Amino acid sequence: MSERAAVELSPEAIAFAEWLAAGRNPPSELDAVRIQAEQVHLAAREPEGVTYREVDAGGVPGIWCEPVDVHTDHVLLHTHAGGSVLASAHVDRKLAGHLAKAAGAPVLVVGE
Repeated sequence: MSERAAVELSPEAIAFAEWLAAGRNPPSELDAVRIQAEQVHLAAREPEGVTYREVDAGGVPGIWCEPVDVHTDHVLLHTHAGGSVLASAHVDRKLAGHLAKAAGAPVLVVGE
């Protein structure tokens, strides 16, 4: 008779198994890639001293990433994932926050 060894699953593996069990299969391969792309930001850490504000930038959704005590003489414009159609501005929010701190200027991440 064989013995079964207990296997400890990672929180990510458990979440994925629950997602599959719930039957939330994406309707297309593109949707599956989008779901994965939206998870990328979870690997990055939040920049300290940066606030975020969702805005309508002339009809285009955007997110202002504003470091504390920053000058607004200049701003940076950031298109998420280089203008990708796979992910949203939220994926690049933390990256833009770090860029804003390094540049000493607010960053507007556009697109959705």
